[in-house]
Amino acid sequence: MSRPLRVTIIGAGIGGLSAAVALRKIGADVTVVERAPELRAAGAGICMWPNGAQALHALGIANPLEMVSPILHRVCYRDQHGRVIREMSIDKLTELVGQRPFPLARSDLQAALLSRLDPALVRLGGACVSVEQDANGVRAVLDDGTEIASDLLVGADGIRSVVRNHVTGGTDRLRYHYTTWLGLVSFGLNLTPPDTFTFHVQDSKRVGLLNVGDDRLYFFFDAVPSGEANPDGVRAELRHHFDGWCSEVTTLVEALDEAKTNRLPVHDLDPLASFVNGRIVLIGDAAHATTPTLGQGGALAMEDSLVLARHLAESTDYGSALASYDNERLMRTRQVVLASRARTAATLGIDNTSAQTWQKQLTDDASQDFLEQLVDIHRAGPLAAWPHDRQEGVAT
Repeated sequence: MSRPLRVTIIGAGIGGLSAAVALRKIGADVTVVERAPELRAAGAGICMWPNGAQALHALGIANPLEMVSPILHRVCYRDQHGRVIREMSIDKLTELVGQRPFPLARSDLQAALLSRLDPALVRLGGACVSVEQDANGVRAVLDDGTEIASDLLVGADGIRSVVRNHVTGGTDRLRYHYTTWLGLVSFGLNLTPPDTFTFHVQDSKRVGLLNVGDDRLYFFFDAVPSGEANPDGVRAELRHHFDGWCSEVTTLVEALDEAKTNRLPVHDLDPLASFVNGRIVLIGDAAHATTPTLGQGGALAMEDSLVLARHLAESTDYGSALASYDNERLMRTRQVVLASRARTAATLGIDNTSAQTWQKQLTDDASQDFLEQLVDIHRAGPLAAWPHDRQEGVAT
């Protein structure tokens, strides 16, 4: 076509902003529609394992993030009393794949993505309520009656996606697995070494502690609660679930800011048959929401964005490009979602048989199951062959 490809992106999370960056790089005219009145990073922290870190480079945002992202050397599992169960070297993972992981505050990741975009491209305070398409184009209909016309529409509107209904017809299914409480506290509380991703695990519960730089410690508590949230608040609920745990965990419970600690049910999405319907394409959680147990939600969304941009750049026919994207991403994301689901069932004791196997692996000095899964995920990804001596932003 003589004019640039026009793309509307619904959602300004990691996937939506990554798609905007990647599509702008191939010359597309992009509009991002976000229902929130202001941009706030969803969640608190994230660990971009090597495949995700490669995507940061491909999007041209790794260099500034390198300055704030601490270097991880190990993963440490401890029991509820703080005793070491198992330590694993992340240096070996880095050596095998040629890329270190990036632990980050989500606000830093969001800021890096926004730095690559003209703010005028992001339209805030407009919720997409429906999508209409025909042979001439696609239109996003907003809650104020505004219609935004474009050639393609990208659904990046998260796990409860409105756009997804226009691809699946509402046949998709979410599965609940557990509840997480997460946020940030001062790293100065000294709850974990600065180079260690620490997990406290016991009785089908888990606490994660990760240094994300600038005196910020990302934390999460995971459990499968019975009943509704405690009306007395987050601290009361966590005191109940983690009563008698070690001083690191109890100190965290007392130090956290209840107003800034999110309580979220963790779901994933049963694999879809397709991410595409005509001029509509899904990315990120809208397409393949996954549990965070393998740390792949943000990474997969960024991979989606880069793969979509690549296929659109390589084809003059959007239909062929979207079909190629669909074919490439369906199997990749299905494997990761189901692997993460299985690991969630094992590590939180949701499935007794797999939980017993995982607990045995955890105490087996020869087992590197978590890091081995990350190596496999990286090597099967779209950026695995990208040269290590790359320049920022050249993957597409």
